[in-house]
Amino acid sequence: MVTLWAVLAPSADRARARAASSIARRGEDKVRSRCACFVHHTCRRSARLGAVNSVRRRSLVKLALGSGKTSDVSVALTREADKNGPLRDALHKASSESAAHEFDVLEIPCITHAPGPDSAALKAALEEQAPHVLGEFGWVLVTSPEAANVLTHAWAAAGRPRLHAQIAAVGAATSRALDSSGMTVSFVPSVAFGKQLAEELPTASPASDRSATHVLYPASARAKSTVQEGLELRGFAVTRWNVYDTVAAQLDADAVQRASLITVGTFASPSAVSAWHAAVGALPSYCACIGKTSADRCIQLGAPADRVLFPDNPGVDSWALCVLRAVDLHLA
Repeated sequence: MVTLWAVLAPSADRARARAASSIARRGEDKVRSRCACFVHHTCRRSARLGAVNSVRRRSLVKLALGSGKTSDVSVALTREADKNGPLRDALHKASSESAAHEFDVLEIPCITHAPGPDSAALKAALEEQAPHVLGEFGWVLVTSPEAANVLTHAWAAAGRPRLHAQIAAVGAATSRALDSSGMTVSFVPSVAFGKQLAEELPTASPASDRSATHVLYPASARAKSTVQEGLELRGFAVTRWNVYDTVAAQLDADAVQRASLITVGTFASPSAVSAWHAAVGALPSYCACIGKTSADRCIQLGAPADRVLFPDNPGVDSWALCVLRAVDLHLA
């Protein structure tokens, strides 16, 4: 059973209790061998995620957004208040497909986003009255769902002009965010890493166009230089615009107190890890991260390496399985 609670920043209203929903039983074999979930690389070992050891079978997932507690094990979702849905849904699915332990899920948003110093430049470029908008670029690289959100909002505000540049997305979640807003994604790398995107990005078509190796990279102000450096080594010319920034959300005393009791914290960025540590003073007993960058930050802030888990192929579904693995390890 997964019970969800919302613990929001002071500016957010408390959600009222929602009706319970029943999820049909599915075979446990659907989960077996679906991903590899690793403890941090410094630990030099991995654990294959099969069906999680069972305390008892559950097929009813109860959504009880409010106050209270039903389990001794709790999982915190730390993205923005309106961005935790995909992981929450993946946890519903994964827990209903396996014989999982009972645990509570709380939303404790640790970060929020603000306009970056180059957000106006992106808006102006999309609003240019030219034969080909972004005509000097062969590619626009989008490396996070939030970058996709910023880009698609600016594009929609400009009247959805036809773009000369092709769109490349770092992974499935980012691609979905672009597709759902009407932008066509032409390339996604084999693995959802910025480094992989830089290594695999093809020359834009047609290759004879002088813009074919010119790349626009609308990024977070806090993003590392891995992507542009990797592309530049391959001969691409990269224009990076920092179109948004990630800042710590303000948690009230109640949220901090609940956070201090969390068993498993889920982190999708180093910024979320840092914000949690700054507000609470310590990380949760286990950290389930969407990728290695966030896992590295957990280790830097003192989390034991053997209690930091992340999937070898980043994605929401594999991340959810790492959460179940962390719960399993805690109860072992």
